[in-house]
Amino acid sequence: MNVFGQETVFSWLPESLLRIFFYRDLKDIAPPKGSGKGLFTETPMVNSRVFDLVRSGKAKWLRGDIQTLTEKGVKFNIRAQGVPKGGPGHEKIIECDICIMATGYQRPSLSFLPDKLFEEPYGPPNWYLQVFPPSDTTICANNCTYVDAIGTVGNWHIGIYTRFLLMFLVDPLARPHERWMKRWIDMTRILKRASPVGALDFFTYGELLYWFVFVLLINPFRIKWIPFVLFGVGTALPLSVVRKENKLRNGIL
Repeated sequence: MNVFGQETVFSWLPESLLRIFFYRDLKDIAPPKGSGKGLFTETPMVNSRVFDLVRSGKAKWLRGDIQTLTEKGVKFNIRAQGVPKGGPGHEKIIECDICIMATGYQRPSLSFLPDKLFEEPYGPPNWYLQVFPPSDTTICANNCTYVDAIGTVGNWHIGIYTRFLLMFLVDPLARPHERWMKRWIDMTRILKRASPVGALDFFTYGELLYWFVFVLLINPFRIKWIPFVLFGVGTALPLSVVRKENKLRNGIL
C-alpha cells in the first residue's frame, strides 16, 4: 500500500491496523494522526518482546530526549505525543542502577571505491537495486548505501543481495548492462516522483520485494536463478544451464 515511498489515500488503513493490533494499549507512542508523515516514514517501531515487557510492567516506555547523565540516573525531557525532538517537555531525573548505551549502526565507508562510481546523477544511494553501482556489477555495497526504510530487516535481504551478486558474477547473460541499470534508476525516480525524499532514500518491504521480482523477471536469462536468488536453493540447475549457455555462446562468437 506504500510501494512508491509516500503517503497515499490508502495509508490510513495499515496505519490504523498497526495502532489497533500492534501498538494496542501503547498506541500513544506511535506517530500522531494527521502528522503528514505516518507510520511508514517516522515510526518508533520495536519488537514484540519489548512491548511484552512494557505491558507486563517490567519495563516503561518514555517518549522524549536524554539531557545528561547524573549521579543517580538520567536527566530526561519527557515530551507529549506530536512534540518534535528537542521540543518542550517535563524534565525529570530517571533513577537507575545501570545505563546501557546503544550507539546504533555506523554505515561502512565507500571511500576505497574508485571515483567513477560516484558520478552524478548516479551516485549512492542512486544505484541499481540501491547497492550495485551501474558501472561495475562486481560490487555489492550492501548496507553501505542504506538511508532509511521500514521492515527491511538485514537477515532477510542481505542474503538475497549476495545471491544477486553471485548470479551476476557467474552468469554473463544474467548480468545487467550499465545502460539498463541507469534506466532502472531513472524509472524508479519517475515512479516515486511524489516521494517526500529521494527515490532510493526511503523504501518499504513491499517495494524491496517488487524490485527483486521485477529485476529477475525482466531478463529471461535470470528466471532460472529465481529459486536460488530468492530462497537460496537449487544452485545445481542454474549452473548447469549456464555451462550449456556458455558453450552455445562461445560457439556463436
